[in-house]
Amino acid sequence: MTERFFPENRPPRRWELGTLALVLTAVVACVFDTMTAVNAVFVRQYLLDGDTLPAVVRWCLANDKGIDLLGFLAILGYLLGFVAWRTRTVDHVRGRVPNPAKAIWHWTIPVWLVMLLVPFGVQEFASLEVSSPGYAVRIQELDIALHGLRGAAVLVLLLAVWVLRRRVHRAYAITDGVTWTPVMRPPGMP
Repeated sequence: MTERFFPENRPPRRWELGTLALVLTAVVACVFDTMTAVNAVFVRQYLLDGDTLPAVVRWCLANDKGIDLLGFLAILGYLLGFVAWRTRTVDHVRGRVPNPAKAIWHWTIPVWLVMLLVPFGVQEFASLEVSSPGYAVRIQELDIALHGLRGAAVLVLLLAVWVLRRRVHRAYAITDGVTWTPVMRPPGMP
């Protein structure tokens, strides 16, 4: 027997595409954070051992302003994208659930914001003064940790988007009386 679903009332396709765009923007930001963290690992190793840097890392260091700008724009893009997506999500569940603001709230959202914004404040505070080579190594270690935290923040955001997306789908299904249980039909039946 194959598993079939009754036709269900779904959110608009544009909202689904907006969700996909938000996820892709967040993944791009995570890639930039990962790339920057890996570069910081190589620079830290260079400061400790004096080994040669790989050509890719040298290129990234030579173009660090541009890479930092692209990473910042990616973070800003998915931050603004999340605000716009969440506003559109409230509009979509309004009239389908008793309390739209509660329907789109999840504990991961404030956790994500803290994980996203704390590294910026710490980074600005820590980069005020470089007085010794040992301090430069510590800055690289801090940079690695902060980029890791921002990368983890993307995972928390993706969890929030997944949970809220499921709630929107459920709100659309419930308002039409469609259940989420699959109907088993024999093979060959439409």
